Amino acid sequence: MSELKIMHYIYKGQGKSDNALSVEDRGSYPMTHAIPKLIEGAKPYYKLTRKVAKRLLLELGNTGEWHHTGLYGKRTNYYNVKMVLRKLNIR
Repeated sequence: MSELKIMHYIYKGQGKSDNALSVEDRGSYPMTHAIPKLIEGAKPYYKLTRKVAKRLLLELGNTGEWHHTGLYGKRTNYYNVKMVLRKLNIR
């Protein structure tokens, strides 16, 4: 982790572990970020509401994966947006 990232993590309390950053590169996100990404990814084929997107993520995208985020290492669940899009036959 770069020195700048460490400083931001310590002083702002808005950081993510290295594992959390790498899993986001593979298409998994916390619910607050996963919902808009799923809605945008499904847009050409489906018009999803936030409620429907959340339910799809909970049912189809929940891999049970979590990572530490924030200053105090809060446990944050991650949901796989790419997996949900594949199960909807979009990608």
